[in-house]
Amino acid sequence: MKTLFVYAKYKQTLLLSDAALAKLKEEFGDGARLGLCSAINFINSLEGIQEQLQEAGFQVEQLKGVHSYEQGQVLGCDMPVFSSGTYAGYVYIGDGAFHPKGMQLNTDLKIFTYNPFDQTFELFESDAEDLNKKHKVAMTKFL
Repeated sequence: MKTLFVYAKYKQTLLLSDAALAKLKEEFGDGARLGLCSAINFINSLEGIQEQLQEAGFQVEQLKGVHSYEQGQVLGCDMPVFSSGTYAGYVYIGDGAFHPKGMQLNTDLKIFTYNPFDQTFELFESDAEDLNKKHKVAMTKFL
């Protein structure tokens, strides 16, 4: 079976607001090491956001999962990359809760999300603990 990969890149340039940078500074402090990632549509904006975060005093690394096509891209099947304890927290660029929820299943670190469509920047909170419990019950039933 052949697979065709079609890019659906967001064409506008994205940057975080001063308020978003202030939230990150308040939460993590100067010099904190942050993991930066996004859905594939926003990959072309990660370099600019990384530079912006570095100018604000953060150490920033774009994450890349085992199955990801691009540096900074997250996929649902690559979430173990977020279990690393080398970061103070994460910044996710994208809409929806699928990727941040998957990230939260594998880390207890804070994840801030920036939604380019409505320009909201917020701490991501979900029912990850309940999802982990349901997953363990399903695995137990399976075994």
